Amino acid sequence: MAILGSWALVNIGGGIAGMRSTKGSTYYFHQMNVGWNAVNLGIAAVGYILTKPSGESDPFRLISRLSAIENSLMLNTGLDVAYITSGIALIELSRHQPIRSDRFKGFGQSLILQGAFLAIFDIYQYVVINKKKNQFLKEKLSIHTTPLYGCITFRF
Repeated sequence: MAILGSWALVNIGGGIAGMRSTKGSTYYFHQMNVGWNAVNLGIAAVGYILTKPSGESDPFRLISRLSAIENSLMLNTGLDVAYITSGIALIELSRHQPIRSDRFKGFGQSLILQGAFLAIFDIYQYVVINKKKNQFLKEKLSIHTTPLYGCITFRF
């Protein structure tokens, strides 16, 4: 949440400064960054406040929770691709809408930037969580086989 919150603060500050000193599509790029990252900052703040270290003692519940987080991150990555695609569509639309061309182009560029950041962020989080989950499983789970039977052992 610290990474997301930092990204949001940098974008809000840069966006406000950019809105004061630019015009046209660049103005709208900064405007969208400010709005988008106000939401990101809120998400980061709530996530930071509500996230507590897990004292989970049930290994099966822990694995289940980590898997649910992984699934959520993959869903978010799909949404990130949708943001990028929407940004590309807005830029293309800007070529055919002279009245709102600057707005569509600036908003589109911002969506591409924000979507790309979020995709990298979500994929990174997924990789970190997946690595920790697999390490936990490797330490706690062992599988033994013999010609007559198989055995799965989970160490607590």
